[in-house]
Amino acid sequence: MNGFRLPINLKCDLCNNVAIYTCKAMNKKICRKCCDKYQLSSSPIDECLKCDYLFREVDYEVKINWGIVFSHTHKDKVTFDSDHESLYLKTIELYERNGVNTVDDMYNLAIQYFYANRIHKALNLYNNILNIDISDDYKKDVYEKKGDALLRLHKVDDAKDNYLVSIQCGNRRPQVFRRLGEVHSILMNFTESIGYHQLALNEYLSYEWRNEEDEESDDFLYFTNYYSLAMGYSEIGNSEKAVENAVLFLEYYGDFESIKERYFDEREILGNLFMPESIVPIYKLISLNYIKLKNLVQAKESIKKARILLERDIELARIEGFIEGKLDDSVETNEEMEKLRQSLVEKDRAIMILIENSTRNIVSYNINIEEIYMGNKYNVENKGIINNQVFGDNVNFNSGDSTIKEVSEILNEIKNNIAIIGNENIKNDVKEIEENIRNSKFSGLKNQLTNLLIGITASCIANDMGHIVAVISSIIPKLQ
Repeated sequence: MNGFRLPINLKCDLCNNVAIYTCKAMNKKICRKCCDKYQLSSSPIDECLKCDYLFREVDYEVKINWGIVFSHTHKDKVTFDSDHESLYLKTIELYERNGVNTVDDMYNLAIQYFYANRIHKALNLYNNILNIDISDDYKKDVYEKKGDALLRLHKVDDAKDNYLVSIQCGNRRPQVFRRLGEVHSILMNFTESIGYHQLALNEYLSYEWRNEEDEESDDFLYFTNYYSLAMGYSEIGNSEKAVENAVLFLEYYGDFESIKERYFDEREILGNLFMPESIVPIYKLISLNYIKLKNLVQAKESIKKARILLERDIELARIEGFIEGKLDDSVETNEEMEKLRQSLVEKDRAIMILIENSTRNIVSYNINIEEIYMGNKYNVENKGIINNQVFGDNVNFNSGDSTIKEVSEILNEIKNNIAIIGNENIKNDVKEIEENIRNSKFSGLKNQLTNLLIGITASCIANDMGHIVAVISSIIPKLQ
């Protein structure tokens, strides 16, 4: 006798294990191991969210040899994924099926709604929590999160009011001061913006809970305050302070050779997060403010560095013209420089949105991350880089992916509103992105959307179309 053989009708269609589920996504009978592989791949999860077998028992061990697994536990069930964005959707399903019975449950679910861009549902839960008799210590967190949700909806004044109530309830987290700095920048209250960004830095650098082991990841979020301080001081005409803070921002990345290496390196470099979108604008800002200070030597040095990073740029050419021509303080020259400086400040808002989204997904491969949320937490298990042959850490998107569908839908909305946005050049940018999607060329999609976002942000906000900015900024972090 050659031993027992599993009947074909009980066998997994993908391996030799016992089949447990009929997977509607793959239309196959599969075992738990193959289900794990599918969930941790880049495949769409629409059918997974409907599946009766989506969740595991709390002590379940995900059966993979390589990869990064993010998980969320609620009651006696756990859900997992290799992608934050998918995990948010699965966690929402977990809470909605398992039941939301406590204030902690409401708070945790609201956070998932926020990150899944279901902002109104998040706000409803935050309001429900605030109608319950809870402590100021709890209120300060809820008001801060509610402020974040309102800011995402571009209800700037309402966001500001909630941040202030959070502070009145005892919140001293540097994040809330930074948000207030961003809010006042949007409201064009640059003196107040400067004050809050400086307070955010002061609080962070002296904050008791600052974790030295995670210092680099955390520091990035707070050192970007120097970027906003530079923009704010430039706006109020204090060129000395604008240059001082711009230099402090750049010093975080090291000397110019280090910055140049990071700027052109397409590989992910572990450690402090790098936002190339912020580098050329900050060199432009330094140069413009050195011109105002009559220091043409330093102005030229700064713009030379920007030119090394970005060969073709109209704004750089105009600034070089100011420097080489040694232009006087004519009204025309000052007006031209003012337009350039204002465009940089407007782009700063888009860049800060990108920074907020990027810091949400920081993962350091050498540590375990535990983000505590009111008695619950995300567990992050790091086991190396996902194997290309199994799931693919570099798998390309395809035209059927939900992310690409989101991109196509928002591009259509932008095309329909070109006349309102008022920038005919955007039409060509949108056309180019659509052409690349049709030809399945997705490698540069993240940079293309980033440039598009920077180009339309000011106009969208001015014309009450901030939701377009919010949608694009939520898509960009999904693109690797």
